[in-house]
Amino acid sequence: NDYQNISLFKNETSQCSVNYLLPIDQTIHMYKIDQPIDLFDDTDQSSINLYDKIAICYVRCSIENICFSSRYPNQTLYVLLYTFLIMIGLVLFSIATTLSTTITFVALDNPNIFGKQRAWGTLGSGTSAFIVSRLYLYFKKEYIYILAFIMSTIICIISTSLIKLRSDNFKQSKRIISDKSRRKEFKDFSPDNNQYEDNTTKNNLSKIHLLIPLCKQFDVIVFLLTTFIWGISFGVMDPYLILYIDEISPCQSHSIAGFMSLLTASIELLALLFAQKFLKYLGRNICSILIFIAFSIRFFGYYSIVRPYFILIVEAMHFFNFGILYVLICKQALHIAPNGLSGTLQGLVYGICFGLGRGVGLIISFFISMWFNKRRLFLISSIFNVIMAIIYLIYYLLNKRRKLSEANIKIDEDRLSKNVLTQLKSNPTEGSLYNDDNNQ
Repeated sequence: NDYQNISLFKNETSQCSVNYLLPIDQTIHMYKIDQPIDLFDDTDQSSINLYDKIAICYVRCSIENICFSSRYPNQTLYVLLYTFLIMIGLVLFSIATTLSTTITFVALDNPNIFGKQRAWGTLGSGTSAFIVSRLYLYFKKEYIYILAFIMSTIICIISTSLIKLRSDNFKQSKRIISDKSRRKEFKDFSPDNNQYEDNTTKNNLSKIHLLIPLCKQFDVIVFLLTTFIWGISFGVMDPYLILYIDEISPCQSHSIAGFMSLLTASIELLALLFAQKFLKYLGRNICSILIFIAFSIRFFGYYSIVRPYFILIVEAMHFFNFGILYVLICKQALHIAPNGLSGTLQGLVYGICFGLGRGVGLIISFFISMWFNKRRLFLISSIFNVIMAIIYLIYYLLNKRRKLSEANIKIDEDRLSKNVLTQLKSNPTEGSLYNDDNNQ
């Protein structure tokens, strides 16, 4: 009794192994809401039959001439369950990403190799998703995805178990970080304030406490909020984009998902290669605005494009939405982090974006899709990102103006101090009196 994608121009009851609950014919197409018709009066010639009454009651249209409903029974419940499971998984995944990055840097002879491995991993994930989608089209069985998940998990466990950490490198790296942190603490904290601790555990706690003052800085707060909003946008795309494609094109949805994974992985790899240059020439703030605009274009493309394969065109925005975004948040976290806590702050920012932010986005998207439909969800998300881009632009202009005024004040103070020193040198008597006042 599953039903989905009922065309108003075709009297079909089954397509792509999906059984429709009922066909829709031209009678429904000719029916207009503004015409007063008694649906329960069988004697009325303008009335439609009972078979079509059921169609009107249970089928809704979000795109002209394409009506749909849930593909599977209790699909809404499964989507809600997926939302909560993915939230837990994303938080754990952010922790695992930080740990795996630390282990990789210790295990490799040259840390620069990590970037190359990251690139190969990106391309490998997209290629594997594309291959699995091809296998599904051949076997027409959903257990293909389950087998792929099991195989990837086993390969991950085996590859992780074979990594040999050299204890000498680990101890040396740990000792260098510890020495730098102690020197930093000795400069920043004095024994009079009772902020320097000799105990190792207390030292580690005091280092974590160094992150708290960052939350008092306005620029840092804006950065964390921006990262959180980007995470919400990621929550809109998964899984609602795939569900939307499956609704408007059930026959090609698996194939399109595979092409999307391969395309986004290739674009992401290209973005990682040029992200540093983009950030260097455009700056962090301009790139942040471009990321918001790219999200808006991407969501508006999902809303306006009816033919599913054309959605691949707007996937080019992944260049900014992930490639530039990922490098930007990592670089900014490294820039503002206290000494010895760069990895901790990067993991925290990564969790805010792809864990907390994406989880909140999933919940918000769930309720919007329940009240409206997935197509309007993308329109709302597009408008939301436009508003966020405007707000960030205003912040950028005001912040730039504030920094210019502060720089001008500093220049004026430097000029004033130089003039005072020049006058003191020209008049030794006033200079001696000035020095006596300072000594007192």
